[in-house]
Amino acid sequence: MISESCTERYLSNQRYFISDRLMLRGFYNNQRDMAMHHQEFAEIVFVLSGEADHFSRNAEEPIRRGSILIVPPGGHHGYSNCHDLRIFVMIFAPDRLPIPLLDLYVTPKYRQIFTPTQKSYEELNKNYPMQFFSEAEFKEFERLLEIFDDLQQQKNNPGRDCEILGIFMCILGRICDLWRDENTVQRVDLSFDMKYITAYITKNINRNISLTELSALCCMSQNTLLRKFRKAFGKSPMNYIREQRLRLSMELLQNSSLRIEEIATQCGFNSSSHFISMFHKKYGCTPSDFRIGSAPGNDNLIDIVKTGEK
Repeated sequence: MISESCTERYLSNQRYFISDRLMLRGFYNNQRDMAMHHQEFAEIVFVLSGEADHFSRNAEEPIRRGSILIVPPGGHHGYSNCHDLRIFVMIFAPDRLPIPLLDLYVTPKYRQIFTPTQKSYEELNKNYPMQFFSEAEFKEFERLLEIFDDLQQQKNNPGRDCEILGIFMCILGRICDLWRDENTVQRVDLSFDMKYITAYITKNINRNISLTELSALCCMSQNTLLRKFRKAFGKSPMNYIREQRLRLSMELLQNSSLRIEEIATQCGFNSSSHFISMFHKKYGCTPSDFRIGSAPGNDNLIDIVKTGEK
C-alpha cells in the first residue's frame, strides 16, 4: 500500500472545469511522475504510449499502451517511474451529467466499473479498475478520443456540447462492452447509489416521479427501494420528493417574481391548490403569506431556505 502524504494535493471541480454547464473534458498529457493526489471528479485514463507504475492507497501496478484506468470521485492516486508516458485524461462529474437518464446507467457492467465509491475501494482494500486492451480494441478508443478532442476545439459549434456528450457515452459503452469482470469490484453493493437517485430526483422535480420509475432506475423491487431509502434518509422516496419540492418552492417564493401557479408547476405539484395545501401543512402558512413576510415565524422559515434544513 502507498501511504498518503499529509500535504496531498486536492484537485477540485472548480479548478478543472471552465463552467458548470458541461462538467466533462478531456486532454492529452505527457505524464511525468506525480505524487499521490485526490480529486473531486471522476477520471478515465487512456495510456497511449510509454510505461509507468500507477498507484493508489491500496496497490501499485504497471501500466503501458492499451491500459485504461478508472478513478472514482475522491480517488487517491499517482504515477511513478514514468518513461515516455503519454495519456489521454477524461474527467467528469458523474452527478452533474445526465447519465442516470440513460439506459447505460442500469447495465450491470457500468455499475460494476463506474459506481463504486472511494470508500468502497478502501473498505475492500481494492485498487481502482484497470484493464489492458488489445491493440485492435484500443484503436477503437483512440478514434473516439480524437473525435472527442476535435469537438472540444470547435468553439463556435452550437451543438458541440451535445456531440461531446454523445461521444463520451459511446466511450463509456465500449468500455463496458469490452471490460472483463475480473478487474471490477464484485462485492460492492451496487444496487443503491444515493447520489444518482437524488440527482435524478432533483433533475426531474418538475414532473411526476413514481416509485415504479425509481425502482426501475435502481434495478430493484419497490419494497427493497423503500427499505434502503428509509435506512439512508429516514423517510420514503415520496416524502423525500415532497420535501424537496417544498424546499424549492420556498426558494422561488423568496428569490423570484413567479406567480404561485408557475411555482407550483416548476416544483412538480399537480395544481396550485395542491401546492398551497401542502405548503400550509408543512410550514403553517400559505405561500403568499410567506412571500410577503407576514407568516408567523417567517424569519425561521427564511433560515430554512438559507441553511437547507427540511
